[in-house]
Amino acid sequence: ADVVLLNSVVDAFVQCGDVRRARQVVAAMRRGEYGPACPPNARTYNTLIKGLARRGDRGAAQAAFGLVAEMEGRGLAPTEVTLHTLVAACARAGMLGDARQLLDRCHTHYLAGSAED
Repeated sequence: ADVVLLNSVVDAFVQCGDVRRARQVVAAMRRGEYGPACPPNARTYNTLIKGLARRGDRGAAQAAFGLVAEMEGRGLAPTEVTLHTLVAACARAGMLGDARQLLDRCHTHYLAGSAED
C-alpha cells in the first residue's frame, strides 16, 4: 500500500459519511500497519478534518482542532485547506468566536510572512 491509495480509502469513507472508519484507517497508518512509508500526511488529516466539519456540531469542530494539534505534533504544518476547513467547521458549529481566533492566528502565523513575497 502507499499513502496515495490509503488517502483515497480515507476519502471514500469520509464521502460516505463514515468518519469513524476513516479514523480507523488513519490510526492504522500512524501505527505503521501499512508499512513505514505510509504515515498520514497533510492530505490525510485534511480529509478527516473535512469529514468532521461536515457534521456541523461543536464536538466535531473540537475534534478537528485536535487533529490539527496532532498534525503539528507530527511535524506537519497546516495548509490553507486545513485552515479553511477549520473555519468552516467553526462556522457550521456556531463557534464564531473560535472562527475569529483562527482567522487571527492565520494572519499572525501563516500569512504575515507571505506579505513580503
